[in-house]
Amino acid sequence: MGEHGIEKDLFEEQFFEELELNRPTIIITTGKTPTNLLCPETIPRKRGRKGEVDEKKEGFGKWRGSLLTSPKLSWPHWVIPIYHPAFVLRNWAERQVSVHIYGKAWEELSYYNTFGTIQPLPTRQLYHSPSYDEIIQYLIECFQQPDPLSIDIELLFAVNKKLNLNIRYPSIFGIAKSPWDAMAFDMWGFEGDRQNKVLRLMNTILVHKRQIGQNYTTFDAHWLRAIGMRPRVNLVSDTLIRHHTLWPELPHSLAFMTMQYTREPYYKDTGKVWPLGANRAQIRKYCCRDCCVTYEVFNEQEKEFALMN
Repeated sequence: MGEHGIEKDLFEEQFFEELELNRPTIIITTGKTPTNLLCPETIPRKRGRKGEVDEKKEGFGKWRGSLLTSPKLSWPHWVIPIYHPAFVLRNWAERQVSVHIYGKAWEELSYYNTFGTIQPLPTRQLYHSPSYDEIIQYLIECFQQPDPLSIDIELLFAVNKKLNLNIRYPSIFGIAKSPWDAMAFDMWGFEGDRQNKVLRLMNTILVHKRQIGQNYTTFDAHWLRAIGMRPRVNLVSDTLIRHHTLWPELPHSLAFMTMQYTREPYYKDTGKVWPLGANRAQIRKYCCRDCCVTYEVFNEQEKEFALMN
């Protein structure tokens, strides 16, 4: 645009006129330019004193395959980002992922053609601000159910300037009974006997129940042991290890598996630990979503393992 084509404003005007004329249900945006134009939330956020962008954290690739909607379009639709074909030709390892995303787009279009409406996103019950009684009741229900439970923890960190230390510790505990139902709470938010009862119930679950977790055996389990819990890794199905077995050639992050196995849009725009002053309700909600998505990934992996037998 500009020197080598039409002016930017004119291009965008014609772009939206054409979309309005055709009103497509499924819009596959090839690359970050059309994706950023339609979905402003995908525009990289500037960080640091110079306003630079951390491409590793803020790159376009994290959005590929997500089911997004554009605030600039007035009809029911999905915007599905994907790498530009020219990029795929230069990075042939991305071809398999692109084919998978085109398959997801076809499934969404097939649903629309069958039912006359776009398929809604998953509805999940995320209990991120529970009372003490609700926590106890939920943990008891988790222990009593025969199905496995999805477990996740979130760390907080604090800076000790005197000792020049960054102190990290587990602070949020998340647990899901299914892909659609999860609770997260502050592990240290109680007094006296209430604190003891919550921790004992947590430990009883970790000792006796089958569990699901992402990177559980090399991360969550170690941090839980550090605070006196006794998680039994022989009862754990680690979706990260399972994905290495099923798809050794693909990335193994939960963000990637969320795109591969679920319809949950990209949501992991956060670090591995949270600052002490962060919005705790937001952290708990994030933890709930991690638990549910990990459970959904586990169920889809079970189907793949069944096909291998």
